[in-house]
Amino acid sequence: MTQFDDFQRGLLPMLLLAELHREPGHGYSLSLRLAKRGFDRVKGAHLYPVLARLESDGYCTPVWTEGDGGPGRKVYHLTTSGEERLAELRHSWKLLVPLTNKLIAG
Repeated sequence: MTQFDDFQRGLLPMLLLAELHREPGHGYSLSLRLAKRGFDRVKGAHLYPVLARLESDGYCTPVWTEGDGGPGRKVYHLTTSGEERLAELRHSWKLLVPLTNKLIAG
């Protein structure tokens, strides 16, 4: 595990909300989409508990869909509450990054 993994794991709820804002997706596709954006591949052991928490918090809603020749999939869709939460997180992020950069720059 790298230091990057720790940061990514902490950011995972915000990253998933941002991906769901772009397009609904099932867990595996969300992991692939994050990897295409340069993040480490998110393992199911980390991904699915975060998706379950986002669902229980009302930020996303799963819809079961038929699989293409395989089992069905739970496709997650962002809710209005999820959009609002993402907006809050984006605002916090925009404030946090410059402060953090100042602090670590010395």
